[in-house]
Amino acid sequence: MGGRALCDGDGHIETVVVYGLITNPETVTGELEPLPTGETFLLSNRFAIFSETAPALRLSSAGWIDLTPNSLIGIDTPELLFELCKEKIIARIQPFSKRIRLFVERYFEFMKAQIAEHASELDSDDIFAVEDWIYSAWLPLPHAHIQLPTGFAELDTAFWTGEQLIGVQVEQTGSIAKSKREKLVYLEEHHPQIKIISIPRDGLLESGDGFPSDLFGEDFSCFWKGLTLPQGPSPSKILMKSFNAPPTN
Repeated sequence: MGGRALCDGDGHIETVVVYGLITNPETVTGELEPLPTGETFLLSNRFAIFSETAPALRLSSAGWIDLTPNSLIGIDTPELLFELCKEKIIARIQPFSKRIRLFVERYFEFMKAQIAEHASELDSDDIFAVEDWIYSAWLPLPHAHIQLPTGFAELDTAFWTGEQLIGVQVEQTGSIAKSKREKLVYLEEHHPQIKIISIPRDGLLESGDGFPSDLFGEDFSCFWKGLTLPQGPSPSKILMKSFNAPPTN
């Protein structure tokens, strides 16, 4: 798959995002095919393809993580499962990209705090606990490369909320290269659902107050709106128990 227009002549949008520890995003897009007929998104641990009608990409979305029974051995609490998911995402951030790592860590801390603060508003039942709502939080795509007709627009992190493609840029000490800046401008001018948020560098200092939620808005912070109950990757307590049960003779 070569370069592509963000919006075709009929107004249809199909966004391709290559993310994580990818040296050359063209090697990934070169192996991709357009979305199958009737499908609105495709997600893996290296890329995301989605149309303008695709549902939000969340921690519960299928494809970005493979939680097999073997991988869940020893993961016997919701807290440990959440830490496993978080570690899978953090592991896709370059070791020296401290500002991106700090942003993602602060993001997860903020989303957990949101659940605690709004627990009385969140439904639960015999299978799902209030804490399971964390898996409905938006899925962060670190080191996001958005495919353009020529090349890629690079973002520190990206989210797809089902309505907006949110790109995050944490300000650097130096200036952005001209070619990179031009591709970001092209993305803003040609993707009708893009919103790029620039976070001041000192807004994520380790001694700071936390996640800059005021830059993202209420719809982003209250990620559970429009959902009735949480979904995976958290298995039910019955499944969690069976994964960790001792073998029988």
